Amino acid sequence: MDIKKTLVPAVIVAAILVAIAFWLGKTKANTAPRNPAVPNPLTQSSEPAQTTDIAPVDPAVDRIKGDAAAPVTIVTYSDIHCPYCRMFHPVVSELVENNPGKVRFVFRHMPIDSLHPLARKAAQAAECAGDQEKFWEYLDRAYAVEDPSKDLSIEGLRLLAIKLELDQPKFEACLDSGEKDSKVNSDSEDSAKNGIDGTPTSVIFGPEGTRPQLLIGSRSIETIQQIVDALMASPT
Repeated sequence: MDIKKTLVPAVIVAAILVAIAFWLGKTKANTAPRNPAVPNPLTQSSEPAQTTDIAPVDPAVDRIKGDAAAPVTIVTYSDIHCPYCRMFHPVVSELVENNPGKVRFVFRHMPIDSLHPLARKAAQAAECAGDQEKFWEYLDRAYAVEDPSKDLSIEGLRLLAIKLELDQPKFEACLDSGEKDSKVNSDSEDSAKNGIDGTPTSVIFGPEGTRPQLLIGSRSIETIQQIVDALMASPT
């Protein structure tokens, strides 16, 4: 048998197969979407069915920033140690300031104990500060610390209270008692009941007759402003 005559056709066939495979791979890569269309802000964040049972906003219980009668309400479930929550908090706070009389922000606790074992105590500390009318000031400072694992330790929580000039014995008695855990649990149970399992998660309610919108994670102020504007412009 002439080995050279047998090998030449085999080499040619192999080369052809390699060329076809390369061409198919290149064609597939070139047809992949490179710049998908930017979705409408309302259709991008449609409300899933499980969010319909979120507890109504109660001024006697909830922590609310902004005009109590504002037509747009942002309810956010958040963990004070969560890095994405730390990004989102100043954004939504600025949004409220930029939309006086239009937007109110409702903060609800959702410490994820398995990831941030100290977050629950930080949530309780913020509520203890709230007893002295300093909830938002305490929360803002807690989200602004450089290292939550160190700066929001039990000692760090006490130092924040000192910086805010709280009644320290009253604050520490509240924190040590754990009395605010019932509020933290109530918020967390509401999120769990509605299938919310990550932070930050926000539900944005517009004027009556509009569809609530779900936001998962941190978003830019421009994105949230678009949603607010769209809700305000929607026919009811």
